[in-house]
Amino acid sequence: YQADVSPLADFSAGVVSVRTRTTAAAFSGLSPNTAYWARVEAISRSGSATAEVALGSTVTLVYPPALGGQPFSAQSGDGFAFTFLPPANPAGTRYLVQVSTDASFTVVRASSNTASAAATFTGLLSNQAYVARVAGLNAAGSPTAFVSASTATAVLAPLPAPMPVSTRTTTTVGLAWLAGTISPGTTYAAQISSSPAYAFPVTSSATMNASAVFAGLQPNTTYYGRVQALSRNPPTPDGPFLSAAVASTLANLPGAASAPFKNVFIASATVSWTPLPLAPSSAAASGYRVEFSTDPAFSQVWTSSTVAPSAGSATVTGLSYSTVYYARVGSLNWESLPNWLVLGSTLTPLPPLSSGTVAGSGLTLSLPLAFPQITSIIVAVPPGAFPVGTTVRAVAAIALPLDSAATNEAAGLTPFGPSVGIDLSADGLQPSAPVRVSMGYDPLQVPAGQDERRLQLWRYDAPAAQWTIVASQVDAKTHILTASIRHFSTFAPFFVTAGSDLGDVRIFPQPWEVTAAFSQYWAPVLTLSGMPAGARVRLFTLTGESVFDGDASAGGVLTWDGNTRYGRRAASGTYFATIESGGRRLVRRVVIIR
Repeated sequence: YQADVSPLADFSAGVVSVRTRTTAAAFSGLSPNTAYWARVEAISRSGSATAEVALGSTVTLVYPPALGGQPFSAQSGDGFAFTFLPPANPAGTRYLVQVSTDASFTVVRASSNTASAAATFTGLLSNQAYVARVAGLNAAGSPTAFVSASTATAVLAPLPAPMPVSTRTTTTVGLAWLAGTISPGTTYAAQISSSPAYAFPVTSSATMNASAVFAGLQPNTTYYGRVQALSRNPPTPDGPFLSAAVASTLANLPGAASAPFKNVFIASATVSWTPLPLAPSSAAASGYRVEFSTDPAFSQVWTSSTVAPSAGSATVTGLSYSTVYYARVGSLNWESLPNWLVLGSTLTPLPPLSSGTVAGSGLTLSLPLAFPQITSIIVAVPPGAFPVGTTVRAVAAIALPLDSAATNEAAGLTPFGPSVGIDLSADGLQPSAPVRVSMGYDPLQVPAGQDERRLQLWRYDAPAAQWTIVASQVDAKTHILTASIRHFSTFAPFFVTAGSDLGDVRIFPQPWEVTAAFSQYWAPVLTLSGMPAGARVRLFTLTGESVFDGDASAGGVLTWDGNTRYGRRAASGTYFATIESGGRRLVRRVVIIR
């Protein structure tokens, strides 16, 4: 038989022939990665040939690649470059490069089909041993034998966890981190020290978990933590450190007092405990936080108070009356994190109230003590203010936003105390004559930086959701605040901050409708506020006749009842008010309508 192969399908050139008496022929000296067509014919003993039979085509393989001394380069935490030596294959020959974590390539982790002599792989695991292999591909995709080599990716630093401090007590701190793309099975070396430079004794922990707990630490001490991944594939070096966290251990628990609750009022309570020593710092606390809640699990905190490290008690305010509260105190560490001691529970009392029926001679109510700031509350209803038989009720408790008191009449209001005030009602009626309210107060309870002479009574205007001033006077000798009430509502004492100059002066209401009790411009008195303390106020008619002369209070407030200095009612009309302070004068117009 004569078998022929040719790189051309028509066998017009490049024909290589082999004669054989068997039914197979081998051809050598062909070109790699080249398509060849084959045919065969039978030759008789006399030398004549039969017709040619086409046997189809095939593609020769390519020469296999080889590896140099160091096939790996650009190694990183998630990949590397793999370079090989291509043999004398035709241009455009492609090579299959594969990466696996096992030499048998049971699972191919990454691959590349490339015409170049290198392949770069990314997205691999850090700190992982890999095997890379390469084979040449012919045009039909048939590979040569593979040649392989092994390497390992670099070790990355762990990633920070959303909550790097997993736990802490007085003597333990738990650190947490994220493995990120670091391969499973990696061992982590976590360290903790009270020195940011890790110069002091370092406590270490080796773990394959993404967390570590360190014990035997000092209370209320700041510790610095770091962690690194150790290389699984020597001589690949260990990874860099991640500064995992800065954490303080909790302070020791405060000592329990024999009677933790004292001075429990309708809206406030004082709790006590045994404070920690002030030194050394590991035995001390940075302060204490007291929390009150209606839930024994403290799922929602009703109110809280923070006090100094030397304090053994704290007062919380803003409580509701006749309510069971659970209390706890926490010693604070350097991060202001508490170590809680549960103090127990208490019941706030019902608000003190006083009520009575108006007789022909009027009515006087005296309220029981309700607030540490207020020593007495007396409500004097004159004869004729209400019909005989009307029930007047006074409650010593309010639940309004005192700390953020809203008013359009004066700035700088400071409440005497949370919930300090009274609520007056009379069967839905309003007094037809002024009702006198007297509040005795304890001068030792005046807040720091305040002056008792600036104390003024204010009424809450519910429709306007604002506090409005009430004509009142304070006697700094007897420590009594007295007011004349013409409209029952909610009342609270505030310290009023005087204005800094005449630019803050307010005069209200304007116009002043003296007799129209249901007008938005009605008020029992005309008020000037926002003045400097002691400012002189004079009112004149348009013709220059003097009507009124007075001085602003220490809180910069002055009220006028509408009577002239001769005791007669000022007539309707326009008046001029001159306000003088610090050598400056301000002139404002005042309109009265009767």
